[in-house]
Amino acid sequence: MCLLRLLSPVLCLPFLAACGGEHAPAVADPAADSAFALLASLDPRAVDEAYRRLDRYAYTVTVRLTAEDAGGRREARCTLAGRPGAGTRVVSSEGEEAFGGHPCGERILNPLPRLLPDEPAFLAPRSREQYRYLARTRARRVDTLGGSWQLRVVEARLWPGAFEEQPIRRARFLVDAATGRLLGVEVERASTAALFDEGGRVTVHLQPGPDGALVPARALAETRVNVPGAPLRRLRLEQRFHAVTADV
Repeated sequence: MCLLRLLSPVLCLPFLAACGGEHAPAVADPAADSAFALLASLDPRAVDEAYRRLDRYAYTVTVRLTAEDAGGRREARCTLAGRPGAGTRVVSSEGEEAFGGHPCGERILNPLPRLLPDEPAFLAPRSREQYRYLARTRARRVDTLGGSWQLRVVEARLWPGAFEEQPIRRARFLVDAATGRLLGVEVERASTAALFDEGGRVTVHLQPGPDGALVPARALAETRVNVPGAPLRRLRLEQRFHAVTADV
């Protein structure tokens, strides 16, 4: 059973329509305008390209799925190995019986598109004013493959009071300050409906592969559904990529 199929009934809920712009500040903010311009210039498809790029390399990925619902807490763990042109194979697995079959699925997929639409509300003209925009620089980071960079963090955060109107409550993008490359995305969403409350978050961080092109380093997808009178339902998917090499 594919992990994302377990998550999709929640993560693929329709996004709510934008409503008004009364939460925006009354004065222009050059720093916010600069942050918005940086956000608008980024292409989240770089994350999907990083996942597709895995087909070029040998790698190992550990996958963990945790579920909490009326049946209690269940957990499954898998380790898979990928090879160029050969897909992935399961190296080890435990806990799959709790999910009625193998939980790893046939492919390692990017969870971000399930949460971030092609035109997110924080970039749409009709709803842009419901968000505040921030940008800052983080200290230099060194990754396990020997690369180093200074991170530029740019963020869109929903203004207080606009929470129920927009499902995306916060989006944060990590950018290489020197090259402008997208190195990570973090998205939080929440919505309230007549029958239930739903929320979730996805974090994907990238790392340079053996030839310098970006590949996934870690991904985390969490979702929760709260139905009145029923136990809270939670799902958590985690992927960690190791030993990405050019060797067959």
